Amino acid sequence: FDPDNAAAVSMREQAAALAMQDLLDFLDGQGQVAIFDATNSQKKRRQWIWNIVKTRNANHHVVFVESICDDAIILNQNMRSKIANSPDFSGMPPEEALADLRKRISNYENAYQQVTNNQVS
Repeated sequence: FDPDNAAAVSMREQAAALAMQDLLDFLDGQGQVAIFDATNSQKKRRQWIWNIVKTRNANHHVVFVESICDDAIILNQNMRSKIANSPDFSGMPPEEALADLRKRISNYENAYQQVTNNQVS
């Protein structure tokens, strides 16, 4: 999750493109609502989502939902749940997993761009 790791960034972008293809195939079939649950924390990524969806079908609607929580108790509970249930942390000692997750979060915070009320934020 280090933005300076080009190989990892490329792999995440490939995974996002494949997931987006599945999402669009679903919507073009019988689907009415789909959620692209990914790290869409930068305006560039949200612009990519908007462009690819609208290019595929101008009638599809795109909505970006941003959830912000600064409650330390809730954040701690969520982090502990994540390290207990995510295969990313399987076999890691809890404190090591928690440190790794906090580092990931720090990387996201450094690259984060707030969602705004613009058409594509």
